[in-house]
Amino acid sequence: MRGIDITSLVSWLQFTAWSIVIIVGGNILRAKVKQSGGLKNMSLSHQAIHLSLAVGLLLSATSLYFNYRPRTVEKVVTNIEPYRFKWTGNNSPRNRVAGKTFRNEIVPLDDTEYTDCKFFNVKFLYNGTAPSRLLYNDIEGFEVVSNNPSISGTIELAYALNTISNPLLASQAARPPMHTNKILQTADPQTPEPRP
Repeated sequence: MRGIDITSLVSWLQFTAWSIVIIVGGNILRAKVKQSGGLKNMSLSHQAIHLSLAVGLLLSATSLYFNYRPRTVEKVVTNIEPYRFKWTGNNSPRNRVAGKTFRNEIVPLDDTEYTDCKFFNVKFLYNGTAPSRLLYNDIEGFEVVSNNPSISGTIELAYALNTISNPLLASQAARPPMHTNKILQTADPQTPEPRP
């Protein structure tokens, strides 16, 4: 059984009250019409009262109709942009870069393997869309950034919890030792100093 909401309940009560008033008023009107000999002989105030009662009943019935009928809900559908950071697979990186030097630039990591490269004051951009690999590289001065809010949040959380001092060092720990990179530590402004 469908429940009745408060607006429908009020409309029903209002309609019932108007109906009772109209029935009682109709009987009074009929008696007055018989006594006075017709509607033209009734006073203007009596006619106005009966007209307002009829209009009130009509408005109440209209209100009841609009409150009681099933409501249609408009649903606004917008074009939702597809998720830009979808993982593309568990395979090895498809792009390979070897023996190149990078200075003061943004270096994309997604789906790329860097071997025997030199990185000086770079921003590694990792959005978490594909695997990446760093093999036998010299890295001096870097920052890890991401356009993906999930990856950025993970990097910030790791720094905040002081669980890793450098995200790349932590990721290298899971790789075999023969693929190590030479990382020269530089002062990182984002890493807080340990408290005594």
